[in-house]
Amino acid sequence: MRELDVILSHWLDYEFKQSLPEQQSAFIALLECEDDQLWDWLTGRAEPEQPQLAGLVRILRKDDLADC
Repeated sequence: MRELDVILSHWLDYEFKQSLPEQQSAFIALLECEDDQLWDWLTGRAEPEQPQLAGLVRILRKDDLADC
C-alpha cells in the first residue's frame, strides 16, 4: 500500500536513527505486519495489542499529522 510506504519510509528516513532501541525494534516488528492491519492501526481504527507496537503507532500518527 503506497500510503503505508510514505508514512513508514518518512519515519525510517528522519526518525529511526535517533529513536530509542525499543522504538527501533518495534518499527522492525511493524514491517512484518499485514498492510491492512497496519492501515487500521495508523488510521486509528484499531490499536495493536502489544504495548511496544502501540506506542510506536501513536508516534507515527502524530508525525503523520504534523506533516499535513
